[in-house]
Amino acid sequence: RKSNFDFLLVILFFLLIKMAQAALEKEAKEFRALEKELQNLGTTRAKLLTQLNENELVKKELDLLDSDANVYKMIGPVLIKQDPSEAQSNVGKRIEYINSELFVQISYSSFF
Repeated sequence: RKSNFDFLLVILFFLLIKMAQAALEKEAKEFRALEKELQNLGTTRAKLLTQLNENELVKKELDLLDSDANVYKMIGPVLIKQDPSEAQSNVGKRIEYINSELFVQISYSSFF
């Protein structure tokens, strides 16, 4: 009887190890998915910060212009003349949009 009991203990131990291994593999998979998502958030945030910096530089340059200065906007390979006040408005709206996207990124990443 003792050998039957020992055999059952070995089987039970083996099953517990298999269950623990499966749970560990599931957790590792979830961790890798979260790690990838966090990496994507970091990449997106870096792009947004670059865009914000570029647009703030453009805004500073536009602020230095005289009211009668010529401003051109590049659309594809073509430069199109644009009203300076319209250009300032567009850049301001872009900065607001990028800041709102950064806020969403920061809010979302706080879940990690």
